[in-house]
Amino acid sequence: MPKPHRTKENAHWTPAAAQLAKSKPYSVQALQSRRVADIVAASSELGFALFHTNLSDLACTVPTAQKQLAEWLRLPTPALTKRDLLQEQLTNALLQDRPAAGYVFLLEKLPSSHEHSEVREVLLDCFADAAEFWEEKAIPFRCFHSAGRSVATPSSRALALVSPFSIGAAAIG
Repeated sequence: MPKPHRTKENAHWTPAAAQLAKSKPYSVQALQSRRVADIVAASSELGFALFHTNLSDLACTVPTAQKQLAEWLRLPTPALTKRDLLQEQLTNALLQDRPAAGYVFLLEKLPSSHEHSEVREVLLDCFADAAEFWEEKAIPFRCFHSAGRSVATPSSRALALVSPFSIGAAAIG
């Protein structure tokens, strides 16, 4: 991928903005070592629309999760009643309602439990499809996500309580 050329416009960019500008422009990727504060600041500096939410309370069903995500991100709501509503909200409706130099989605604590596997897959696929749409429009679109903690099942919690390794742990810690 070619690096952005140094111009008068980007000569004053902060390191965070330069790093965001150099990252793959049409992608869905894990946060990894990126700092949320840097992404937020860089998005503003680059004139990108930022959509940021915590998904730790996301529903386990796809339709409900898509609706929740759209509400939490305050995405435009087109007058549609179809299965691909989130896809429409991330593409055409967003283009009409909130034109910007680029778009950054920051999805924190995407549930990683087995119960959320279908929801996680569908949501990330929606964002990947949206990235393809924005690439055709030559408008940068990035989605960063981090995994939430997997919720322990009651049986695994019970096992932890009776584990010989947990005996006396409270007194030690």
